[in-house]
Amino acid sequence: MNRRVLPLLVSALLLAGSSLSTADAVRKWTIDVGVQGSEIKFDKTLDVNNDLANGFRLGLVIHPALQIEGTYDTVSTRRSEAKLADSTYKQEFTGLRVMGVLKGSDDVKVNPYMIIGGGKAKTTFDPGNPGSTIRSDNTLYGDVGFGVRYQAWKGLHVNGEFVIRHLRTLDTSGTDALFSVGASWMIGFGKK
Repeated sequence: MNRRVLPLLVSALLLAGSSLSTADAVRKWTIDVGVQGSEIKFDKTLDVNNDLANGFRLGLVIHPALQIEGTYDTVSTRRSEAKLADSTYKQEFTGLRVMGVLKGSDDVKVNPYMIIGGGKAKTTFDPGNPGSTIRSDNTLYGDVGFGVRYQAWKGLHVNGEFVIRHLRTLDTSGTDALFSVGASWMIGFGKK
């Protein structure tokens, strides 16, 4: 994702949220639209520098205690070996996850939740050497983790997450840790 796209998404999110009815808290049939920034701690077997990822989320609250969410994240970094200093290691994740909200009620501002999900990961590695071959791979990944969502103002929520992501890509298995912070706008259509 182009780094100029993220500010545009945030602006569109706030504009759309201010013009539609907003959920006072998390309630049934609420649409959740948000952006997320993550620091990825890559598995040491991948020999990749840790870096920041960005992405967006689109979810639907089926019940105050259950949410389904589509996700997209992208990260671009390089291999940590000195001889590969000009390399590019890029991953794009498209997935679906389920969030079980532990305090799922209309009048609670702080909602801890559990996450389980998965999806498709596309990895591209360019060693950066003249004449070297660019390698790419499509694989599946799995996520498990937890987070906390805080209702900051009307439909605006701030969340923090810790997720463990497991995948096998470019002939290497890895378990990465993601520490994320994000903001989302809850657009409510359901009745209280």
